Amino acid sequence: MKDLIAGAIAFAALLLAFVSVDFIEMIFAATREHEDWELDEILAAIPPLVLVAAWFSYRRWREVAELNQTLNRTVGELEAANALRQRMERQLRESQKLEAMGKLSGGLAHELNNVLQPIVTLAQHSADRDDISAELKARMAHILAAASHGSDIVRDVLTFASGGVREPECLDPALALADIVAFSGESLADTVTIETRLADDAGLVSLNHVELTQVITNLLTNAADAMGHRGRISVELAPCHLNAASATFKGLEAGDYIRITVADQGPGIAPDAMGRVFDPFFTTKDAGEGTGLGLAVVHGLVRGWGGSIAVTSSVGAGAAFEILVPRLECELGREA
Repeated sequence: MKDLIAGAIAFAALLLAFVSVDFIEMIFAATREHEDWELDEILAAIPPLVLVAAWFSYRRWREVAELNQTLNRTVGELEAANALRQRMERQLRESQKLEAMGKLSGGLAHELNNVLQPIVTLAQHSADRDDISAELKARMAHILAAASHGSDIVRDVLTFASGGVREPECLDPALALADIVAFSGESLADTVTIETRLADDAGLVSLNHVELTQVITNLLTNAADAMGHRGRISVELAPCHLNAASATFKGLEAGDYIRITVADQGPGIAPDAMGRVFDPFFTTKDAGEGTGLGLAVVHGLVRGWGGSIAVTSSVGAGAAFEILVPRLECELGREA
């Protein structure tokens, strides 16, 4: 716009100079002795031609400049659209992979549950008998503990496969998180500190309190394990709004959400493991210390709420898990 104004001013100034009386008289005076050449007519025609040529050159330059700007904007929009398409394709592949694994895991879990239930029942029945030795009772107790552990794993697999099956309820997330953190903190080492920043104006959500407890407890336990049970874990709650672009980027719908962030001071997550943290049975813990189902279950539950979960991490700088849950209009004490 500034270039256009400057060009118009320059054109007007030249035009005034060319049509001024003094300039025309100067031309006639310079050519009066050579009227047979008609130089006055020729010289008088040159300035308008120069002006017209200059004006059309300037217009063409402006058109080319505007076309270049439009082209640059179009290229930028295409690059952004291509990046968004690639991200959505990755999300689709991830969802399809998790869905396929969920179906397979759910089928296997049902079959394993059918096998484990008689073991648990018979072991419990045998352990309660009075006519067996103490040594045999101890063995039955070991069998019962192992079968119960297997049942817990099966339950986690079924939860992952179903994406949450409990009835939702209207919750104040600030109050719920305060209770969950206080409860979960008692099971952590004294060398682990939990710092909370919970906004009172986050709004209400519709989800199951038991499932929320399972999600937050899982994240707190993982955070404590990552820090070697020594350090500070921060839990934050805040309202947020996603516009159309941000929502599409996260695979959600535009609207109001609550954001729960659980961050630790651990060693962080290696880049080659970032894309697999929510995969079932994937774990960075030593053999026997984890089943790799915790974060898979968390992912399934959060997606079942209509939300999303993502992780950001840098090696040596800890990890932060961000959960987004739709903020809904509901009444406390009633189902949404």
